[in-house]
Amino acid sequence: MEVVALERLAALDGETVSTVLARELRDLVSVHSEWLSQEVPGFAEALAWPELPLVPSPRGGGAAGAPGAKQAAPAAGRRDAQPEREAGR
Repeated sequence: MEVVALERLAALDGETVSTVLARELRDLVSVHSEWLSQEVPGFAEALAWPELPLVPSPRGGGAAGAPGAKQAAPAAGRRDAQPEREAGR
C-alpha cells in the first residue's frame, strides 16, 4: 500500500518516488530535530548543511559535523550567502 501511494503521489507531481520520499523524510526529521539534535552528535550541523557552511576549527578537524567544526558567519548577514568566486572564473 505504501509503495503504491508513493508512486501515485510522485506521478501526480511529475517527480520520482525517491524525491517524494526524501522530502517527506526531511519533513519528519525537521519535526523531531530538537530531540534528534540532543541524541545524535552533529545532527544539527548536518540538518543545516549546506545553508550554513562549516569552517575549519583552530583545533583541527573541520569537516562537516566533525568535532570542533564551527559554523561560518553568513556574509553580509544573509543566511543564504555563498562564498564569492574568484574573478575570471
